Amino acid sequence: MKKQFKAVKFQIKDLNDKTGTFEGYASVFGNRDAGDDIVKKGAFQRSINAKQGHFPILWSHDYSSPPIGEAIVAEDEHGLFVKGTLFIDVLQQARDVYAVMKKGVVDSMSFMYDVIRSESGTIDGEIVRFLIELKLYEVSPVVFAMNELAVITDVKSQEDLDKLLVRIKSLEEKFSAMHDLDKSMTEFKEKMQTDLQALHSKISELAKSGTPESDELADGVKQLTDLVESIKSSLK
Repeated sequence: MKKQFKAVKFQIKDLNDKTGTFEGYASVFGNRDAGDDIVKKGAFQRSINAKQGHFPILWSHDYSSPPIGEAIVAEDEHGLFVKGTLFIDVLQQARDVYAVMKKGVVDSMSFMYDVIRSESGTIDGEIVRFLIELKLYEVSPVVFAMNELAVITDVKSQEDLDKLLVRIKSLEEKFSAMHDLDKSMTEFKEKMQTDLQALHSKISELAKSGTPESDELADGVKQLTDLVESIKSSLK
């Protein structure tokens, strides 16, 4: 099976500077995401039972590095609730990630999964996929959610363009927060550059497609391209 990823804006409920702990939801049941998937309650339960609720926390799905923390996950009526502990007492990368989570630069949580069982359905005449059972592997704080990147290449209407411009505003806010970051955060900066390169590729695809043909679209693409270049330059 091909491993898949989903990410959401992570609403952190609690941060503890002494222990590196945080809480929040990594998935919300019944929510239709950008890929037209809807996670059903109970989808994670078998994985949770198999692992006694304990899963590794990676930095942006980086399996080449040790886990930066441990997550205790559980389902409730709302979604997949995560109680995470970053290893800030022993790992510099964990301290770096905690710092940028606290500043709000990293505000998305992603998880790796396989689809064990799903069903197709329709909502308002549109085809959706209901995810009935998922195999959960790990959770990761990420700078850019994968669905955040996907929306850039899905611009086909004015409504899509409005969503793109919202993403630009979000990135501008992240960029402003980054000015205060410790310049010694080498690993974080390297990961940012990798993510920005992927983002830049998405922008290039959008610009070449020319759909929809709109002066606003062209302006939006230029704003985002300029922002990417500005951030990349600041991280050198």
